[in-house]
Amino acid sequence: MTKGIFIDDDEDQQRVLSALLSQGGIDFSEIVPPTTISDVSKRVLHIVPDIIVMDYRLDVVRKEGYDSDFRAGGLAQVLRELFLEHPDNDAPIVLLSTEQNIRNLFAPDKTSHDLFDLWFLKAKLQSPEPGSRDDMLSALGGLVTAYSDIKQITDNVDSEHLVRSLLKLEQYEYATIPTEGLKPLLVNAGGEPEATHLIARQILKRLIEKPGILLDESTLRARLGISENDHNGFSALTAAAGFDEFLYDGVFSSHWKRFWRHRFNQWAGETFDYPLSGIIGAERVGLLNAKFDLEIIPAVSRWSGTSSEFFVTACRVCDGPTELRYSVAAFDPRITAFSERGRICYDCVDRQEELERKQIRIEEADEQIVRDIRSNIIKRPGE
Repeated sequence: MTKGIFIDDDEDQQRVLSALLSQGGIDFSEIVPPTTISDVSKRVLHIVPDIIVMDYRLDVVRKEGYDSDFRAGGLAQVLRELFLEHPDNDAPIVLLSTEQNIRNLFAPDKTSHDLFDLWFLKAKLQSPEPGSRDDMLSALGGLVTAYSDIKQITDNVDSEHLVRSLLKLEQYEYATIPTEGLKPLLVNAGGEPEATHLIARQILKRLIEKPGILLDESTLRARLGISENDHNGFSALTAAAGFDEFLYDGVFSSHWKRFWRHRFNQWAGETFDYPLSGIIGAERVGLLNAKFDLEIIPAVSRWSGTSSEFFVTACRVCDGPTELRYSVAAFDPRITAFSERGRICYDCVDRQEELERKQIRIEEADEQIVRDIRSNIIKRPGE
C-alpha cells in the first residue's frame, strides 16, 4: 500500500490529521515525531514513504530531546539533499499548515518555496465540505503517481527522448510544439536526467500550473467565451466536440486535467471562420450553440459586465475569463517559449490578500494602472 508520513509537533493534530489524510487511499498511520532533523532523516530512510507532509512550525511544542529551532524549510532542505544520495527514495514533500503560518512565515521565506511540491491549509483538510478535502487528497495521490512515473521514465528512456516521454507525445507531434528551453531544465550538464524532485518541480510549476503549451479548463472556457459557472454547458460541449482528443496524458495528468493548446487551436481553426481572438465572447458562444445545438451561457466580464469582450485567458486570481484591455500582466521572470504570461483582471487587482496568498505579483509596467484603479481614476464603463 502507498505510504505517507505527516510530521507535526502537536501530537493531537498529528493523529487527527493523519487519519484525515489517510482517507485519500494513502496510509499515513506511521507516526514520526519531530525530534531532531537527523532523527527524522533516519526514519525517512527506514520507512521509505511515498509522500511526506509536514507542518511549518515544528518547534512550538517543547519536549526534552526535541530540537528547539525546528521548522519545515530546514527539514525539507535536508531531505532533498538526502534524496540526491538515495534517488530511489525521492518523494514529494508537501506543506500543510495554518493560514497564519503560511502568510506570515512561509510566504516571506522565498528560499524554501522550491523545496515543497505543494502547500495546503489545514483548514482545507478539516473542512466539512467533502469536495474541498477530496481535491486536496486527490492532489497528494497525483504527486505520488507523478513521482513514480518520472522514476520509471528516467530509468528506461535516454536523455534525448526524455522530454517527449514525460509529455507522452509521439515524435512527429512533439516536433510541432514549442518546447525550446525545457530539456535543459530536466537534463543536467552531463547529459543525465535531473533528480526526480527537480524534474517534478519544473513540470508542475512551469507546465501544469501556468498556461502555455498546456491549458487548464478555466483558460479553455475563457478562449471559448464560456461562463466560468456554466459547468453543464462546458461538459456538453466537451462531449459534442470531442475535447477528450485534446487531453494531456503525460506526467501529472492523473490529477491535473490539462489540454494540449496546439490540438485545441487546430480544432478552433477548423470550427470557426475567423480567429477566436477576433470574435467577442457572446458571438463565440452563439456559434458554438448553433453548430452543436447547445445552450451554453456566455462569459461576462467582471469589469464591464458584458459578454461583448474579446476574452483571452483566465485571471490568475479568480480564474474567471478576462480580456486584455481590462487586465494587467502578472510578473514572471521565467517566461519561456512553452509558457504564456498570466493576466490579472481589473476586478482582482485590489484583492491584496489573495494576491499574496497565491504569491502573484503584478508586472512593473502595469503598476500605474493598478494605482489608477485603486484611486478610482480608472472606472468601470458606465460609471
